[in-house]
Amino acid sequence: MCSSDLSVLLAEFLVEDSERRYVMLVEAQRSDNKEKKSRWPYYVAYLHDKYECPVALLVVCNDTATARWAREPVSIGLPGATEMTLTASVLGPDNLGPVTDPAEAADDVGLAVLAAITNSKSERIGDILEALAEALDTIDTRTAETLADLTASGLYGTDGQMIWRMLMTTSRSEEHTSELQSH
Repeated sequence: MCSSDLSVLLAEFLVEDSERRYVMLVEAQRSDNKEKKSRWPYYVAYLHDKYECPVALLVVCNDTATARWAREPVSIGLPGATEMTLTASVLGPDNLGPVTDPAEAADDVGLAVLAAITNSKSERIGDILEALAEALDTIDTRTAETLADLTASGLYGTDGQMIWRMLMTTSRSEEHTSELQSH
């Protein structure tokens, strides 16, 4: 969910079998964009070929209508002779509710990030983001920074964007103050 709203993650499980890896494509989709959706099969096929492992496409939407649209399969081929059909996994406010409890957010911070993005238009966005900010304080700094950046990208163009910016500025100011006091 960078400037192009698409992130690619290569996941390898910490197991002896090196074959247990996969590529996860994550795309923020804010509206129905036929041009972007027509590229999804290419992304999946290209990464499958390049990394020779399974590829999953997760589309994250912040409204139900866009989520419904993103769930519709993309078919490639001639009429009556479909060569490829891609059905993305889609998260939206209709299937991933808000997380407003900091303890619940801390139990699965990654899921709390996705819930914040999918519910970024909710009236409760302030509570959602406060819970997420508290949860980020429970994990290592490097991962927290990455997840905070993903959250900021996913909140782009919503009221939550300014709330998140203020929360992160306040959090970093408090960190800096406590570091100065400890020296």
